[in-house]
Amino acid sequence: MMLLVRPGERIALDGTIVEGASTVDQALVTGESIPIQRKISDNVYAGTLNLSGVLKVAVTKSAENTLVSRIVKLVVESRRRKASIEKLVDRFARFYVPFVIVLSILTAVFVPFIIGGSFNVWLYRSLILLVISCPSAFVISVPATIFTAVTLAARRESL
Repeated sequence: MMLLVRPGERIALDGTIVEGASTVDQALVTGESIPIQRKISDNVYAGTLNLSGVLKVAVTKSAENTLVSRIVKLVVESRRRKASIEKLVDRFARFYVPFVIVLSILTAVFVPFIIGGSFNVWLYRSLILLVISCPSAFVISVPATIFTAVTLAARRESL
């Protein structure tokens, strides 16, 4: 099967150029930032845009086997695999997040009455509990801990 692709048209199927030369924008498929010059015997991909010349393209792959359709299949398959993990995380988060928020509120409000101490101290500790309990706690807590340690050391040094 042969395709005649005029300037400004998208190439419908993967194939090989048998006649003509043109600049083809392949950004949709390859991510190339500039259009590529294509000539006789060069391969072209479905979904790319013919910019300048008329091309006669011999189709080499069916619609199901084009590069774009294979990319779409891989993305859909990847999304399907990821969905089960996301469901597990969502189920866990449905209970975990409210529990941590309630625990931090209890820490800020009721612990000062039970154990004693300043409300500001326990509010600060409840905020630390929130930060450490978040899913990216490791990423956030390491810099926060270093900052807190440096601040406390500087405060003690000045006393």
